[in-house]
Amino acid sequence: MNRKIPLFTLLLLAVAAVGAFAATPGVGLPEGAAEVDVYMLDNDGNWVKTTYARAWNSIAADSDGFSNKEVHRFEIINHVSVAQWVKFHVSGTRKDWRVLRPGTYASNSVTAQIQSNNDVVIEFWAEDPVYQSEGGVTRTIPKWFGYSSDGIDQVEENGWLPASSTSEDEPFTFTIPDSAHLHSGLTFKIWEKIEVVPSNSSSEYEGRGWVTIKLTNIKHWVDPATGDFREGGGTLDP
Repeated sequence: MNRKIPLFTLLLLAVAAVGAFAATPGVGLPEGAAEVDVYMLDNDGNWVKTTYARAWNSIAADSDGFSNKEVHRFEIINHVSVAQWVKFHVSGTRKDWRVLRPGTYASNSVTAQIQSNNDVVIEFWAEDPVYQSEGGVTRTIPKWFGYSSDGIDQVEENGWLPASSTSEDEPFTFTIPDSAHLHSGLTFKIWEKIEVVPSNSSSEYEGRGWVTIKLTNIKHWVDPATGDFREGGGTLDP
């Protein structure tokens, strides 16, 4: 990346780009649809029954008894409704520092990987670490977050996000838009920067926060709480 684009600007641009990716929740099954078995090819090349997909057949066609017509023609339809999925891995959710003297420090915090087949919304908030004992002079240590696919110089180009700009009520929110890169998987480093000043009393400081990952295209036949088929399967109307 050659231009210095603040983190806020870059991610807000991603949010703005999402409007074109609206997706429908799905359609209901035709009347009289009959469920049939579904098989999945396993890693050994064998077909085995699966619960990861379900299928129904409907709308019969026939000759209406004996027929002497030269030509019979009927339409066939194959409709596939694919649920949104996500696969992610974060190499660590806790960060520990040991600091000998005042200074501004940055560390390659964790490696994050995410993969999905549609837009994914990320919400994030964190506290500055707070002095864990009574008293103290300066009771907090400011911290910032950044990201890169390379080294720390790229983090400076992307910009740092102050933890103090976020809260549980007002998390920092951005969207990773649907793309070929997201389908194949994105990998990036999440960095953390802290500033320890002479007035920070010695002892322990701690701050917490949350990251929430939200799918944006939940089908009407998926239970959003479990990710499984809703009770009644796909027979529910949208």
